[in-house]
Amino acid sequence: MVSGDSRRPVGDRIWRTRVVVCGAMALYLSSSACWVASETVQPERDAAGDADHEISRERGARDSGGASSDSGSSDSDANPLCSICYSCAATAPHCSAECSAPGTSPTQIGPADLTQAVANAIRFLDDSLEPHALLMLDVMYRRFGIASFADALQRYDELISENPELQVPMLRLFRRIADHDNPLLLYDLKAISVDIDFVTIPALYCDRLGLFSEYPALLEEAVLRGGYLLTHVLLASIWWQDNGCRVPLSEGFIEMMYRENAELIGDDRAIDDLEIEAAAFLYMAGQGELVEESFVERVIAQQTDDGGWLTASNLLGESDWHTTAAGLLLLLHVGCPAESYPPMLAPRSAKTP
Repeated sequence: MVSGDSRRPVGDRIWRTRVVVCGAMALYLSSSACWVASETVQPERDAAGDADHEISRERGARDSGGASSDSGSSDSDANPLCSICYSCAATAPHCSAECSAPGTSPTQIGPADLTQAVANAIRFLDDSLEPHALLMLDVMYRRFGIASFADALQRYDELISENPELQVPMLRLFRRIADHDNPLLLYDLKAISVDIDFVTIPALYCDRLGLFSEYPALLEEAVLRGGYLLTHVLLASIWWQDNGCRVPLSEGFIEMMYRENAELIGDDRAIDDLEIEAAAFLYMAGQGELVEESFVERVIAQQTDDGGWLTASNLLGESDWHTTAAGLLLLLHVGCPAESYPPMLAPRSAKTP
């Protein structure tokens, strides 16, 4: 998902030479980001511009059990969050009162236990004090209208302000997931030190900073390395699309990247965090057809009694916030198919010039 969990290996710091060339990716040269001061790949915006900011994930519904049904409610028309709440049995019980009108026709939601699994995972995450988890809860609120998560960004800000040890550059940078107008302190970019963040942070801010010239090569090498680097190339691709940026990649790269992520998902009964993350990101990218229905069934079957998921289902331990957030994202997309969703990144506000 986002970095911050040191238990998950991310490779062996594969970009040492490239990072050094770019000033250790300090991204801070004379009060400017490295990829701004040096040669950049300028972010091209689609012709439709901001009006087309809510990027469609056209194929997201095709393999999720059908398109969401239209409740025909005036509340749904007034509040876009309601459009999924009304039509999706997996989320309706957890949406705000104005979104929970009776008499709606639920969509096909896949395995019979999916709705309960969603409810259990929402309960597990509802009181989370993990800041990265709160950013994912904000995504779920904006995309699926989960009322329990409506204050996720507020909780995030309160958590950061009340805990000095959490007032760190990476948490300030990742806050943009939930706030398009998030202030960017250029010296925070100096804190980027994890391989995964070299993949994702440029995509998160590409509309502001452009992209450094070696970014496409970095993505290609990350795909070859696999693991969490591979899943985070997929996540980065969602973010640069949400930001309206284009990356000059080799022909066929995107389709190959999708396939490689799908191959991370094994067919063993046991499942782990990496597999769930790959499946969730594929659904978020509109590539749900690459995830076998049997895997979704195994995810539901491996949910623990507390509503979460273990980092690896065949190992002892406690339910993990990251695995649970990824599992819930996966099940929400399976249970709430739609032709398009609100973007993962918070859209620009009306006050944004």
